[in-house]
Order: sequence, then structure tokens, then C-alpha cells
Amino acid sequence: MPRFCYYQRDELTIVDLDWLALAKAEGNYTIFFYIGGEKATITTGISHVEALIRQGYAVAGTPSPFVRLGRSCIINENYLSKIDNVKQQIVLSDFVKRHIIVKVSKPVIRAYKEAIRSAFVNNTNH
Repeated sequence: MPRFCYYQRDELTIVDLDWLALAKAEGNYTIFFYIGGEKATITTGISHVEALIRQGYAVAGTPSPFVRLGRSCIINENYLSKIDNVKQQIVLSDFVKRHIIVKVSKPVIRAYKEAIRSAFVNNTNH
């Protein structure tokens, strides 16, 4: 199970990456959105969180499903269910009852949508 531990002066936060759907930057803070609806905030920037996620998967020995989109968010592609150019949003879902909507700029969403489409086309067996 990939996870990481973030120690702050007064608390310690253990982040289970299997359940993390989104990490969103808010200034010098990062807010974690879990697919179950829970949230957690830590006092570090998104670049440091990105490195912690990579480290968590390196220790677990599995490839990371996390992708950085722009300067403000990292998503877990295991929960990706929809990319909407018109509404400029990405929907992350547990495919049962919970979903998280992420607003993304047009250039980022277009590039990401094309990358996902290409990955599916290249992996399709005809």
C-alpha cells in the first residue's frame, strides 16, 4: 500500500495514496481530497507533495497513477471518469456514488485530454 508520512511541528499526517483523489495547492498549503469525501490540509507546497507521492510509490515498488496538472493540482488517474473541455473540468469518481470536480485551465485540459486519448488509442488491441 503506497503512502507517505508528513510531519509538522504539532502533528503527523499519514496519507494513504490509494484513497487520495486530488491534491490541490492553496498558497503555501496543500489540501488533500480523498475519494470517500474526507479532506486534510498540510503546510507545504504542491511541489513537495509531488515528491512525497513519488517517494511513496518508489518504496511500494509500483507505478504512480498521479499526474500533475498545471501549477495547482495533482490528480489520481485511477479515479478519472470524465474530461470536459467546455466546462473546463475534470471529474474524479469512485464510480459508485462519490465524485470530485476539478476546474482546470483550457490549455492544460486540452493537452491532458489529448494525452489520455492517445494513451487509450495506443493501448487498444485491434
